[in-house]
Amino acid sequence: MNFAALLLVLRSVEAVADCLHRLPRHSPASGSLGVDDGFKTGGFSAPSLATSIEGPELARRERDVVAIQSATTTTQITEPLRILVHYEPSLAAATDSESVTLRRLVEDSVLYWQSVLSVRHQSSAPPVAFWLPRPCKSNKVRVVRSPVTGAFLHYCADGCSSSAFCGHTSVPAAHLDLCRELTPAQDGGRLQHSGSRGAGVRWPYNYALYVSAYDTVRCGGPDSQTLGYSAHCQLDGLTDRPLAGYINLCRRRSDRGRSTSSSRFLVDPAEAQYTARHELLHALGVTATLFAFMRQDNGVPRTPRNPATNMPALGLIEDDGVTLYQWGNDTVIQTKEPWRSARGVYNLTRHYVVTPRLVSLVRAHFNCPKMPGLPLENQGKLGSALTHWEKRLLESELMTAAYTGSSVVSEFTLAFLEDTGW
Repeated sequence: MNFAALLLVLRSVEAVADCLHRLPRHSPASGSLGVDDGFKTGGFSAPSLATSIEGPELARRERDVVAIQSATTTTQITEPLRILVHYEPSLAAATDSESVTLRRLVEDSVLYWQSVLSVRHQSSAPPVAFWLPRPCKSNKVRVVRSPVTGAFLHYCADGCSSSAFCGHTSVPAAHLDLCRELTPAQDGGRLQHSGSRGAGVRWPYNYALYVSAYDTVRCGGPDSQTLGYSAHCQLDGLTDRPLAGYINLCRRRSDRGRSTSSSRFLVDPAEAQYTARHELLHALGVTATLFAFMRQDNGVPRTPRNPATNMPALGLIEDDGVTLYQWGNDTVIQTKEPWRSARGVYNLTRHYVVTPRLVSLVRAHFNCPKMPGLPLENQGKLGSALTHWEKRLLESELMTAAYTGSSVVSEFTLAFLEDTGW
């Protein structure tokens, strides 16, 4: 067995976006899924604003690594987004008014985003199905590139778990792939398959959403304003498009910190709708954890890749126990700007999304040709900062970090979605 090919895979937390709160919280979520059969996991969280690589160091890394020109084809098709929704069993079966309302909110959000968004395929036809991988029992895997599809497959050195979770919801066996694993070292560390493959998530569906409604630690205490959180669970191994994700809606009874017997989802229908649509968009890929996985229109990664693993090659950002891949300067830049306040002038660290459609729209909208891009939120803890638009600038836009009485989906968010390459 070639031990040089055995990698220790980073076990990082999922790309959870904590929203609608005064004090954002960030901690590992259950259910990170492994990589398999052309599909790889999501699972990296937002960094501290002070830890990004910038300037000469980032430029040096970009020069020194090889950008994988992934298999692009002259044929590219788009098709409408179609979401398969799977409810955690207790939520699916409940008949109380709150549970019925939660399911209705999710269905409304699914219908809304399906009417707005399409997905890209670098092929002449959409896949007939996709499967979620069975997670490895340990973080030791061997990465092998498929000679058939070109996807990077992960084989588990210590075998696969019998079950998988996306968020707090157990993934049905019908959605799971077989296990790809290595035989023991004394048997030569050969690649083998075991177990069975389910029917998969079948076309016309091209995304799977797993929904739960638990009052978890992340939901916070009685005065918490967190109504929900979400993340992606799996990415397409060829295009990096999110294929599966979850939403957890927090049931805790509280209305702006005042004790009440009514569900917050019944008290303010507009805020409830905002929550569901906002969290679904995070699960679909609006998150800092995927900046390094975005692609150009022709399918080429925007951030250089490691040719051995196809993972972003500019290093890692680590802070407060969470890790994500460093993105390239053609996706997000970091600046230091003089900022006047009541206490004087100081240098403010800012991050701007600088993808082409978004930059063009921002400069035209604000009539400012020197504006570098659209700024990201720079306040709050991980999961709030970097993963939302700057509230001071866009106020009631759907993808700012807090609800303040109304919300609107702007052209900025739509331009960003188109610039993801997915």
